[in-house]
Amino acid sequence: MTWRGREEALPCRTIEEFKTYLHNLNFSSWRPSGMVVHNTASPTLDEWWYGGTPPAQRLENLRHYYEDEMGWSAGPHAFVDGVTIWIFTDFNVKGVHSPSWNGTRLGIEMVGDYNTESDETGMGAKVMELTVALFGECHAFFGWEPSNNSIKLHKEDPSTDHDCPGRNVVKTEFIDDVNEYMGDGGDDHDRPEQPKTGTVYNLVAGDQLNIRATASSSGVIIGEADNGDQVKIVGEAYNGSTRWLRIQIGESEGPAIAVYGWVSAAYVNIDGEVPSSEEWRTDITATVFGGSGDEQDSAYPDIDYITSSTPGVALPYKWNDTPRPKVIVNGPTGEVETEIVDLGPWNTHDPSYVLDGFRPMVEQQYEDRVPAQNGQVPTNDAAIDLTPPIADAVGISGKGKVSWRFA
Repeated sequence: MTWRGREEALPCRTIEEFKTYLHNLNFSSWRPSGMVVHNTASPTLDEWWYGGTPPAQRLENLRHYYEDEMGWSAGPHAFVDGVTIWIFTDFNVKGVHSPSWNGTRLGIEMVGDYNTESDETGMGAKVMELTVALFGECHAFFGWEPSNNSIKLHKEDPSTDHDCPGRNVVKTEFIDDVNEYMGDGGDDHDRPEQPKTGTVYNLVAGDQLNIRATASSSGVIIGEADNGDQVKIVGEAYNGSTRWLRIQIGESEGPAIAVYGWVSAAYVNIDGEVPSSEEWRTDITATVFGGSGDEQDSAYPDIDYITSSTPGVALPYKWNDTPRPKVIVNGPTGEVETEIVDLGPWNTHDPSYVLDGFRPMVEQQYEDRVPAQNGQVPTNDAAIDLTPPIADAVGISGKGKVSWRFA
């Protein structure tokens, strides 16, 4: 059976690293509908940290056990050991972890035996804290409300009698913790601290904006809005590269119950927020390509062979339609408007950076010395490539710092 899990487990040592990983996956082939909590039981926390086998080697051993001895096609999606989230099966791939839910849910293993070890003290508390954060980020990203339906314990699977994740993990407390994390986790959890007001715009004449029950283009339509309508924004989430806004419809007053729905952020101008297309991506490392000896084909069929006289830039996101947007690049000695002529430099699909203004994921790849999407370990943290005419116009020789935005 073909192995669908990762060849090597990917360590995410902070929740920010995990968010960067999650936001840059493509969920067009498979998208989960919920999550399952597991515990390893064996190894225990003591065995994991003091048993003499480094965590990375344990994950390698587990991969061979699942693939070679068990004959599985994948494993759980992640192992959380209190210090690191180890991505074992990519979150956009079906895992193997619970018979009834392999095809629909993410499986997350908490390292430890929570029949005998505490999840409230010592390293067990750190495992729980990091697991709660992982669940919170996934729920915000996919647009789920933490509930008895979105979160399952392994022992709730009707096809198993395994007492997992252990008696010390109390489901109601776990769901409360995830809700608290999403509500009080700070500015950097993709949820506005206070409701914001936005105005529907950018619709083609005669079209209406669909309000959906979930943060997905396939979600049930529960309402519609027109250009100029004001909306009350109470949350947000990402589905792949699409940013969704959670809006409140009506007020909770007397017997009336407020209804919530989701709309694409591309059609809402949020008061006080600079539209992504007008926001500068600052302090971005730029390199030069296409010069003498580096002439090359373009990833875009409408672009001729790139040479030292071709004006343009390369960004790690591929537009399928033409014309592509133009960009403005600002460097040490000048500013210029130009075309997007190629894909790169290191990654090929980083929409959170290109479209939404997050930091480019190559910066973390370069720091961690892990391969980028082109299969190479980056030798620099460049997130835009300039052809020689553009590099000359803004004052970059070989490599340097620039800012850029869409024109």
